[in-house]
Amino acid sequence: MKKRTTFIAAILSLFSLGQPLLIKTGFALSNIGLTFFIIEKVNADQVNVSRFFKTSNKRIEEGDYEGAISIMEKLITRFPKFANSYYQRGYINAVYLQKYEDAIPDFSRAIHLHKRPKSNLPLYFWMRGFAKKEINDLQGACSDWRQVKRLGDKEVIKDLNQYCNSPEKANAYTFEYFYELGEKKIKLKDYRGAVAAYTSAIELEPKNDEIYYSRGWTYTFYLKKHKKAISDFTKAIKLSQGNENLKTYLGQRAFAKYQINDKKGACLDWEKAYKLGDEYSKSDLDDFC
Repeated sequence: MKKRTTFIAAILSLFSLGQPLLIKTGFALSNIGLTFFIIEKVNADQVNVSRFFKTSNKRIEEGDYEGAISIMEKLITRFPKFANSYYQRGYINAVYLQKYEDAIPDFSRAIHLHKRPKSNLPLYFWMRGFAKKEINDLQGACSDWRQVKRLGDKEVIKDLNQYCNSPEKANAYTFEYFYELGEKKIKLKDYRGAVAAYTSAIELEPKNDEIYYSRGWTYTFYLKKHKKAISDFTKAIKLSQGNENLKTYLGQRAFAKYQINDKKGACLDWEKAYKLGDEYSKSDLDDFC
């Protein structure tokens, strides 16, 4: 234990990284934080590499997370096979920016590029599992955490017991749970998280028109992904034939179409919605068509 502590202290001295950056987890290496683990050897000047990490961590301390990522991207461009650079970029996206879908490919790349030392690999798998859990891919998270356990880190058992091994936990992830989670994410302005929650709800009830509408609404009003919104509204329309929600779905699809300059399609949808009794669509027809 003394030898390990001495080695990490030497690394900290080399990189001058300051205080550990913590994440909430039972994983043994988590209190090492960003790049507070054994640095892999690269065929490059280690002083130059350390300068990138030192600058990146300084940006983090200043709250400039995008700046910290920019530094890592420069290092990745220069040394594209350096696994720790991808890990750090993924860590910043996951822990500080909550951009879990952006973080997962970086953790996967770090795993793919990993050579040695082996002590880094459990960390890469744990963090990818953490990011997957946050987008409600519990199956993927548990798979990664089981790999951590196979690699010899027993601390991950806490996460496996909490999220993966309890029948009560498994039964708790119902349609209602994910729908309500999506609504909570909207209130927290975590719109990507809301989409992920609604997607999990759709997987459980793929013929529920309202959940497609909720995801489409999130896409068009918050994320400005209007084409994805149109696809969801179209699915909701197909599933809602005969119910009173149809006029609302048509009106919202019209709005999304108008945003991508499909004026003709938008006006047709507003006209259909108005004929079904949607008074809001009448004003849209007057204003835009």
